[in-house]
Amino acid sequence: MLPLQSPQAQRLPLQPIPPATPPPPPPAPPSSNEPNCYADLSGTRPIDGPNDFSTTSIEDCATFCYNSSTTGPYTYFGIEYSYQCFCRNALDVRQRLSPHCTLPCSGAATEHPTRGLTTVPTAPPYVHLACYVDNLYGRLLSAAEDDSTGSIELCASYCLGAAGGPYAYFGMEYYSQCFCGNAYNASAPVSTGCSFPCSGDGAEICGGSDAVDIYYNTQLVATPPPQPTPT
Repeated sequence: MLPLQSPQAQRLPLQPIPPATPPPPPPAPPSSNEPNCYADLSGTRPIDGPNDFSTTSIEDCATFCYNSSTTGPYTYFGIEYSYQCFCRNALDVRQRLSPHCTLPCSGAATEHPTRGLTTVPTAPPYVHLACYVDNLYGRLLSAAEDDSTGSIELCASYCLGAAGGPYAYFGMEYYSQCFCGNAYNASAPVSTGCSFPCSGDGAEICGGSDAVDIYYNTQLVATPPPQPTPT
């Protein structure tokens, strides 16, 4: 029989516990109005609010999420698998970005393709004012600009979130140029030159050469300025 050892003699020396490795930070949420493609897995959708599986374009989905009778308007909307529309006020940014947004919208083949989940901020409600003469040296709207929006809805969203905004007025010119401002020259001459299709949606008109289609955000402008008589 072995001699019984004291409890103190049986204890092993304590080993230091290595610090836990922190998890990698989540990807940052989108900081612009450009679409972002996310992986979308069953049960862990980045956008998991009301949905509509009958939309055929980005504009349809934007309208659905803005006018949703649940708790809308929603801040973000997403298009998936050509026609599936999802709404939410915040993104689950733990989802990794996906390079697989390649399917065209079922009703607008030239719009941002989707296979994962493409998200853009919801466009605000807006009203078209008129087509005005504009030029490089005397812009009617000059507070902010983006030359790559490509559609009326993306320009509306851009001017809502651009630095210094939100801006009450926005304008589309020369296929894809977007301009923002809180005032413009209401006596500027009206032009008949707004006939260029939008580069991102050929069914829409985005101004012309030295001609800008101006809109106003109905949430920010209660009464638009009087319009000049077309010349």
